Amino acid sequence: MLCFVFLLSFVFVLIGLCFLPVLPFLPKVHSQFHCSQDIIFPAFFPNLSSEEEEMLHSLDICRALSIYLDRTSTFRKWDSLFITFGVPKNGCRPSASTLSRWVKSTIVKCYELSEASVPRQVQAKSTRGGAAS
Repeated sequence: MLCFVFLLSFVFVLIGLCFLPVLPFLPKVHSQFHCSQDIIFPAFFPNLSSEEEEMLHSLDICRALSIYLDRTSTFRKWDSLFITFGVPKNGCRPSASTLSRWVKSTIVKCYELSEASVPRQVQAKSTRGGAAS
């Protein structure tokens, strides 16, 4: 899952956001179909017409990614989706261990915010199992 983020390029398209696999990317199911499959996230309500649509628009991944890219553009040194922050590697591509640490701390924070007990051994690969709970 972590190499997925590293080795994926993306483009904004008319209907939303399209993630494009690049050559070194190996999906879990390795076949010609899966290796060349684009992943498309549609935009949520690009033309807002109600208060409910405006609320849902705040969950839009296209909008969130656009804001993230805009706010990190002044110090971004890589085309990687995620970049590091803070001195001395500000704007560089994070290592796999750094990404893993970020994912683990996010999982723990979600448990804490929902006032649920945090599992003993949280790992970055715990995202699939945690999504169901």
